[in-house]
This record gives sequence, structure tokens and C-alpha cells, in this order.
Amino acid sequence: MKTFLCVGLAAAAAAVLAPVAGARDVMLKKGDVVAIPGTNLVCLFDTDSKTKKLELGCVLIKVGGIVPRSWGVGLLVDGTAEVVQFDAKGQSTTTKYRKTLGVAKRSTTYKLKVGDHFAGAGTRIQCGVRPGNGTVTVGCVYVLRNAKKLTHEFVMNKTFAAVLSVVPATGKAKPLYVKRQPKA
Repeated sequence: MKTFLCVGLAAAAAAVLAPVAGARDVMLKKGDVVAIPGTNLVCLFDTDSKTKKLELGCVLIKVGGIVPRSWGVGLLVDGTAEVVQFDAKGQSTTTKYRKTLGVAKRSTTYKLKVGDHFAGAGTRIQCGVRPGNGTVTVGCVYVLRNAKKLTHEFVMNKTFAAVLSVVPATGKAKPLYVKRQPKA
């Protein structure tokens, strides 16, 4: 099962920024939110509460807040990738994985669909909304000037949250940390 999940992750990683006809590209400002209709997946571009750095992160939501014991993923503006787990109340988090890579306007919520892209303004973080095995996946990659160099990416959907090491020029991806989401 783990091999199947890793193969699926590699395929999702390679497709995150692939162009899709009719897709929208959105540049997020601090505080902006991305919601994918038909899913409970939400992404936010804001300051990380622990590091105080800008972060683009994604979580699973339900009526009243975050899905308890679910996994969230994020990329900080310096390329650090992280995976956090929410507590039984869906409130506080415990950082389960962190790997380094080296005055806000009013926020906006964008309703994006499969094929759309979004990025954090002033950062190297670029994201895409992709279909995959009956579920919608959001993936974000820290884009380097040299696409042949190793970078970090996260992919997340209602089934899993993962951080990968990727080489964009070749599409090679290696899972670094993978967790299954709880049943919502």
C-alpha cells in the first residue's frame, strides 16, 4: 500500500504546475484564502504562528473549524516544508515534520477549481489544484531559479498530507513525510 501511495504522490507532484487549458492563475496577498468547491480543502497565505514567517498552508475543514486529528501542510517563504497535526478539538497543532531548504491589506477568498493555480505574492511558492483518483489534490512547490536543483513540495487532499523532495526539470520526486488523513 505504501508503494502505491508513493507512486501516486510522485504523479501528483509532477502534475502540480502543469498547464491546464482555461485555468486561472491567482496571486495571493497575506491573509488570502483558497477554497476548492466540492471539497473540504482550504489553503491560507498568512504568517506562521510559530516562526512568524509568511507561509502558504493547507488544511481540511468541517462545519465549525478544522477536522480533528487531521494533517495540515505548509511551505514557508524560505522554502521550509512542514507537516502539522491538529489536536482532537481541531485547534492546536503539533509539528510532526519540518525540513528547511534554505501591514497587510484586507484578505480575499478565491474559489478555485481543478486546473487553477495560486501563489504567495513576493514568494517563490507556486501552487496548483489537480484532480487525482476521485479526489481533488492541492500541491505547492518552492520554485528555485534553477529547475534542475532539488526543492520541496507539499501535496494534500482528503486522503493524505505529504512533503516531497522534487527536481522540477525531471519530475523526479521522493516522499519525505507522508500521513493519512482521518475519515471526515
